[in-house]
Amino acid sequence: MAMKRGAGEYPICLDEIDRLISDEAISNIDESLDLRDIINSFLRSLGYEERCIFIRRYWYFNSVKEIAKGYSISESKVKISLMRTRKKLRKRLEKEGIKFE
Repeated sequence: MAMKRGAGEYPICLDEIDRLISDEAISNIDESLDLRDIINSFLRSLGYEERCIFIRRYWYFNSVKEIAKGYSISESKVKISLMRTRKKLRKRLEKEGIKFE
């Protein structure tokens, strides 16, 4: 039986990102800013492995275990990479004028 994309990781991933980008923060975006362009630019600025780990988690909703197995790295390394990348994204969003409370 084929598993659907995310296999139950969807709510967990959304919770992780929600802590970073709340509805309040999104409502503070100036109309001239395009969140999609900011995130794409941010992703292009990352190193290959860091970008792939982030995309696998938040686009494909892979579990930390799946990502670790796919890259032959420890789950701890994946968690640390994700945490650091989320912090970088938050700084980038703040730099672009998105305010967090």
